[in-house]
Amino acid sequence: MSVLTAFLGKPPQGWIGRDAARPTATLDYLAEAVSNGSALVMDDQPFWARSAYGPMLALPYSSELNDITIMLTGLHESDAMLKRVKDAFDALYKESAKGPRILAFGVHPTSAARRIASSTSMPC
Repeated sequence: MSVLTAFLGKPPQGWIGRDAARPTATLDYLAEAVSNGSALVMDDQPFWARSAYGPMLALPYSSELNDITIMLTGLHESDAMLKRVKDAFDALYKESAKGPRILAFGVHPTSAARRIASSTSMPC
C-alpha cells in the first residue's frame, strides 16, 4: 500500500481485485489498509463484511455480467453482454422501488480491445 500511497499522493480508500482462489485472510489484509473492497462475489448489494480490523464495506461484483465470462469464456455473440445488462437493469429498476440497487458489470480493457480489433481491419 505504501507504493500506491506514494504514487497517488494519498492512501487508497478502496480495492478491486480477483475473487477466484482468494484466501479468506485477504479480506483482513485489505481491511487493514482500505475501507471498502470489491470483487467479493457474494451478493448483489453492498454489505458490511467482518474482518480482523473491523467492518469493511463489500461492494458487489458480478461474475454473470462480466465480459470475460460472457465474451471470452462463453464465446457468445457480441450482443449477449448488452442483452444481459439490459435484463439486469430492468430487474434492478423494478426492485429499486424497495430501495437503492447497484448494477455492477465488468468490462475489461483487454477484452474490449480484442473485440474492437477483431471487428475492424486493425492488426492485433
